[in-house]
Amino acid sequence: MTKILKIRDLTLRDGQQSSFATRMTQQQVDRCLPYYKDAGFYAMEVWGGAVPDSVMRYLNENPWTRLETIKRAVGDVSKLTALSRGRNLFGYAPYTDEIIDGFSRNAIESGLGIMRIFDALNDVDNVKSTINYIKQYGGIADCAVCYTVDPK
Repeated sequence: MTKILKIRDLTLRDGQQSSFATRMTQQQVDRCLPYYKDAGFYAMEVWGGAVPDSVMRYLNENPWTRLETIKRAVGDVSKLTALSRGRNLFGYAPYTDEIIDGFSRNAIESGLGIMRIFDALNDVDNVKSTINYIKQYGGIADCAVCYTVDPK
């Protein structure tokens, strides 16, 4: 039986939140995209967490344009993924199903292939609607569990 190693690169999302301090402009991202396409990752996590907020707040750019531009540049070589806080999407307050529905539809239509979904409280009710809408619009719902170890 042949096993295939599938790599998910996180640098355009997680790297933005640490080393790059959430301030990579679209122009800077665009310069990297040919290298990402050549790398042929199974998936690239390019959105979620603080990225959409920072793109709007600090760079005055459109996060939907960023997702669509990355999709055009990478094509179908890699699936584009995002990290979502379930009912809270990319923020810290819960949203209604109507907002989650529209957001999920737009995300899939804009090129997202996989939504990695978690809830900090591990409350299944907080992730159900995001899972359902992502799947309804043709995306993959990749669910995660948060845990910690008591330091005592």
